Amino acid sequence: MKRWKWIAYLFASLLILTVVSIKIVRAEVAYRFGRSYRFPIQAYDPRDPFRGRYLALEMEHVARGSSIPAEHTYGPFSCCVSITVDEKGKARFDHLSPEPPESGDWLNVDLQRFRGTRNSFRPPFERFYLNEKLAPAAEQILMDSFTRGDAELVVRVYRGFGCVEDLLIDGVPIRELAKQRLTSTASTRE
Repeated sequence: MKRWKWIAYLFASLLILTVVSIKIVRAEVAYRFGRSYRFPIQAYDPRDPFRGRYLALEMEHVARGSSIPAEHTYGPFSCCVSITVDEKGKARFDHLSPEPPESGDWLNVDLQRFRGTRNSFRPPFERFYLNEKLAPAAEQILMDSFTRGDAELVVRVYRGFGCVEDLLIDGVPIRELAKQRLTSTASTRE
């Protein structure tokens, strides 16, 4: 009987390692081979005691067009949303469909329906993690940038999967800005 426990433990461990490894490999492939997009965002620091310090991201999540069949009116439904870039270089979600588009990049998302045929989906990028010491300064930098609207999430997309590359404020990574703010604050205290 003890032998079966070890076999079950080994199988469960290998299964967990396999799932985690596949996710890591997908993210690395998207990061290395994916095309970079800049999505305008808003963010705040929710101060979650269980997940640590991070910035909660708010992105546009209603597609302009849709070709989702009417029989999918409730429950989870996975679909594809195409990505377009406007003349300013900012990426937007464009069209929902059950199949990937023939050309261009897309992301796999979960569809949520509300009020008849209007479609909404959950964007795959909801959090941006950073060092806990930098999070308060990063939140303040983001609050200052909201009036100008210059916060952008840089995402790499490859075959329906995306990974977050960086968060930019006026073209500068937020980690650098937060480090500068912390060092300037520390130097003024001395």
